[in-house]
Amino acid sequence: MLTDGRQFIEYRFNREVVSMMVSLMEQKDLSSLKLVPEETDIALSARIKRANALNSSKPCVLVSVHWLVL
Repeated sequence: MLTDGRQFIEYRFNREVVSMMVSLMEQKDLSSLKLVPEETDIALSARIKRANALNSSKPCVLVSVHWLVL
C-alpha cells in the first residue's frame, strides 16, 4: 500500500517500464523479446521455463525488472 492509500501492483508497473525499454531498443534497431507479454502476473516457474527455452546461438542479455516500495 502506498502512503496515499493507493495499492501498488508491481507487475503492472514493471510491464510499463519494460514496454518503454523495448520501445527505446526498437528506436536503436536492437531486437528484443518480452519474456512476459501478458497483462496478468504469471508464476516464476513459468517465467523460468520461458527463459530456459530461449536457446539462442547469439549473445543475449536477460533483464529482470523489479520495484521496491519503501
